[in-house]
Amino acid sequence: MKRFLPLALLLFAFAAAFSAAEEPARLKRKDAFFGIHLDFHCGLTDHVGAGVTDEMVDRFLDAVSPDFIQIDCKGHPGVSSYPTKVGNPCPDITGDPLRVWRRATAARGVSLYMHYSGVWDSRAVLLHPEWACVNADGSVNSSMTSPFGGYVDELMIPQIKELALDYGVDGVWVDGECWAAVPDYGPAAVEAFKRETGLDAVPKSKDEPNWAEWMNFHRDAFRHRLRHWVNALHEAAPDFEIASNWAFTDHMPEPVSADVSFISGDFTPANSVDDVRQTARFIASQGQPWDLMAWSFARKAEEPKGPWYPKGTPQLMREAACVLSQGGGFQNYYPQNRDGSVDIERVSQMGEIGRFCRARKPFCFRSSAVPQVFLIIPTFSHYDRVDRQGNGLFPNALLWHRGLNNAILDNQYSLEVGTDETFKKEAGRYPAAALCQWETLPPGFVDFLAGYVENGGRLLLTGEKLPSLFGEAFKDAVWQSCGPDNALQTAAFGKGLVVVCPHDFSEKYYGQPSEEVRELVAAAMNLLLPEPAVGVSGSHEVDVSLRRTPEGKLTVHLVNISGPHRTDPFFNDIQPIGPLTVRVKTETAPQSVRLQPADTELPFERGADGFVRVEIPQIGLYDILVID
Repeated sequence: MKRFLPLALLLFAFAAAFSAAEEPARLKRKDAFFGIHLDFHCGLTDHVGAGVTDEMVDRFLDAVSPDFIQIDCKGHPGVSSYPTKVGNPCPDITGDPLRVWRRATAARGVSLYMHYSGVWDSRAVLLHPEWACVNADGSVNSSMTSPFGGYVDELMIPQIKELALDYGVDGVWVDGECWAAVPDYGPAAVEAFKRETGLDAVPKSKDEPNWAEWMNFHRDAFRHRLRHWVNALHEAAPDFEIASNWAFTDHMPEPVSADVSFISGDFTPANSVDDVRQTARFIASQGQPWDLMAWSFARKAEEPKGPWYPKGTPQLMREAACVLSQGGGFQNYYPQNRDGSVDIERVSQMGEIGRFCRARKPFCFRSSAVPQVFLIIPTFSHYDRVDRQGNGLFPNALLWHRGLNNAILDNQYSLEVGTDETFKKEAGRYPAAALCQWETLPPGFVDFLAGYVENGGRLLLTGEKLPSLFGEAFKDAVWQSCGPDNALQTAAFGKGLVVVCPHDFSEKYYGQPSEEVRELVAAAMNLLLPEPAVGVSGSHEVDVSLRRTPEGKLTVHLVNISGPHRTDPFFNDIQPIGPLTVRVKTETAPQSVRLQPADTELPFERGADGFVRVEIPQIGLYDILVID
């Protein structure tokens, strides 16, 4: 029989190749629009695999029809939910559930990504304490791996190679990354810090010398670690796609410095609307394929540590709308059962949200913003403020500039958000820009912004301390008070204008929006941009974005943000908004104006000023005005 073995292997290889050739093509992440994220952070006491059957997976995929799915393979506990040969598998696994998922997704042309916890791996540091970060008190961290240990090379890279090369999955969404990174007080980290900086004192709090240097050293260590494992995986599997959760977003607001395939993150389960209104805009400015993930469940406000409850369908559709309106892809997060199977009772909701998204895809996916107002988050200023407050390396709760973000949006201005480096590359395209309550600015940035204003730009400065940074740059300007109660100061400078609002209102407005602050920001914005290219009247509870489709059609995205989403994470009664009057600047008279996705043609007028005026009786959750 042995002499027939090579022929048998040849026939098997031929059959496998033929089967692969028959599989439909799967979308790359840049082309993927709607997905489902599933995880359950497998633990040692779970019994995995028995419920992961061909029938269950087929039923889920056929009902939802996602472009991609992400499923659990190793969560924060560090226990793998498939029979890995190189990692730390769950002791009780029936069969190989990952191969069931791969077969079913490949047969349908659905891309398969893994949820994999990176920096955070409790099992790895228990078995290998030498891989763990050391806390400031000298104890071993029970969860977080060190960039100066062997975890990445001895476990993370080999295991993800196994996923890519043995299982043939399409990519990995690595969780527990920048937001989980912590300073390491172990000997290797301390020695490297002293060697690289020439400093001897290692601080243990923000009140000690060298704190900023210590934190920036560890931020660099995270970036080096990220580039190292990303490059190693791309070398082994060039088509394998990678995201590091929250890297290069507003949690880590800096230029992209690693070869990630796409940018992604999961926004907060409570008050997701206000969370994503800034986050989506920031990621959209990074120039990379991107998507964002909503949680399909949350905790009740009166039970902050209580059980999780499912969110309603309209609520999740609206959260999706806040992402789609900025041109990105959307994924929804549902927990897997403890055996790795899917809660089939939630499948109908998944499918309904998918249909909501797909109806709007032709008018939103990969759209680009029409430059209007740019809210600048300077990288240097961001980390300086984080360090002054002692908030860690890449904190995920940033509130101080989201209030200004929302106040501008609540006045129906079309807004983009990004780093100082992004703005510097495109400053000439933006008629107006804004800065919020920073205490420091990057070297040379004051002079750059002064030049921007002198050449015709219009700049809003807010906060008690920020305007003083520009004293020398605008020393020859003639200032006058204006606005409600003369609370604003303004000055012409060169061809442009500066408006100052010397009040620290932003963080308070984020938590408790007030008409007084909104009207103050309205007065400032009216000075900066008295004739914006888009304007909407009729309600302050509509989020407005002026964009173009990839084919060049002008669109106005209208998202209904009404309701108590700031105080109640559970509500399904989202009432329509209207009537609204929309005013849009166009280069020529349009042939038609239609409200999508209902494809309703609307009457319009175009005045001698070049503005098209349209009356919309009402909008639901998310409608798009398409000007053709």
